[in-house]
Amino acid sequence: MHPIERLRYVARAGGVDQTLLAVETADAFSSLRGEPAELMNACR
Repeated sequence: MHPIERLRYVARAGGVDQTLLAVETADAFSSLRGEPAELMNACR
């Protein structure tokens, strides 16, 4: 799954432990390492 799609999935998650959401978000951002343009799009 593309990191941006993963972040969208995390953003729509409801009723999930906040710690798990934070871990998923950090992992998705870490997969964008070395791709500054994609990271900028994700942050928007």
